[in-house]
Amino acid sequence: MQLIDALESTSRGLYTGAIGWLDARSLLPSPSPSPSPSPSPSPSPSPSPAPAPAPAIGAASSAGSAAPASREAAATAQDTEDVCGDFCLSVAIRTLTLGASGLDGAQQGKLGIGAGIVLDSVATDEYAECRLKARFLSEADPGFQLFETMYATRESGVRHLERHLARIGASARYLGFAFDEAATREQIVAQCSQLTAETPHRMRLAVDKRGATQLTAALLAPLRTGVVGVLIASDHGYGAMQAGDALLRHKTTRRAEYDRAWHEAESMGAFDMLFFNDRGELTEGGRTTVFVKCDGRWWTPPLSSGVLPGVMRSVLLEDTDLQAAERVLVRADVERAEALILCNALRGALAAQLAG
Repeated sequence: MQLIDALESTSRGLYTGAIGWLDARSLLPSPSPSPSPSPSPSPSPSPSPAPAPAPAIGAASSAGSAAPASREAAATAQDTEDVCGDFCLSVAIRTLTLGASGLDGAQQGKLGIGAGIVLDSVATDEYAECRLKARFLSEADPGFQLFETMYATRESGVRHLERHLARIGASARYLGFAFDEAATREQIVAQCSQLTAETPHRMRLAVDKRGATQLTAALLAPLRTGVVGVLIASDHGYGAMQAGDALLRHKTTRRAEYDRAWHEAESMGAFDMLFFNDRGELTEGGRTTVFVKCDGRWWTPPLSSGVLPGVMRSVLLEDTDLQAAERVLVRADVERAEALILCNALRGALAAQLAG
């Protein structure tokens, strides 16, 4: 190990060996032979001495034990009995160590992977072995996909395509998904060329952890003209969003609550429901970003409230005519708003009002 320490430039960290804990509950006196009964009367028994205090629960335990230092120590060891409680040991060959949570609630981790290098080892083979050992984590299915919902026509292709690709690419890098932007762009262009002419379509791009893509398209149903209605999600039994949930800043298929909310809103004649976080701050709709006009100025919730960086949201924030900005908003702001806008990349910006 001294040679390894001298040659290796970085610490191996927790890599191999045994680590665990042992709950040694108490040290009890060993039972002694009962004295022979005596016919003569005996004095009243005195109270038994209190048992020796137990070692601290969770104290570290090492393998093996030292020999008694003397005959007296050996005799003492024979007079006591170790009672072992619960314990847990782990051989830490491939161990993921997580650090503290960041401001976005995410945790960075470190996983040590190695191979037994000998004289005739081949570097490429050893590296392949390391990748194989890491597959249990690097290729683990997180249980969701990244996706984009886009407005597309045969003539113009996907509206705001570069913004969509930039967002899903950033999410892929953050979450460790494989993503080939150039190949995906070619796939989208080819799909657009097959669409029905002069007809808007809803195009959906989904990407899984390994980088496999699914691209589908369907005719986009028209909306009724006029102002759309929006409901407050908490008025209809929906809970608050967790502002620290890092996945809220990425468009993933882990959105059952959002989907259920906007579908319910549709069944009630509205377009969407607005959510609030655990701090009482306005966040977003089940399928839209919200802009609120207060005191003559347009505002939208900041990403720190637990908001998806929507494609249409970025378009409106850059609109010099609208002059919108970010601000923490609460329910009272929505209720007193001079006007509301709901927006997404598929439908654009829609004038809205509270309904119900």
